[in-house]
Amino acid sequence: MGRNKSQGKSKTEKVSYNLDFLPGVENEIIDTSLWYENNKEGLGDDFLLSVEAALFSIKRQPLTSQKVFSNIRRAVIKRF
Repeated sequence: MGRNKSQGKSKTEKVSYNLDFLPGVENEIIDTSLWYENNKEGLGDDFLLSVEAALFSIKRQPLTSQKVFSNIRRAVIKRF
């Protein structure tokens, strides 16, 4: 009686996560991309696209990544 229509409904809260990298990771990604590119034209770009896709997936659904320690998670880039 006199209940608010929104009572009893759960509200979805958006939780924001940061992507933090160990020192040197960006350089390692670039070096790896160059190595692949030197071995086969276009493969370095494919590697970078795969890394970007993995990062996007982590940001979209962070809890689906493999937990390796405490609040540290890892996503594997399967093709590479």
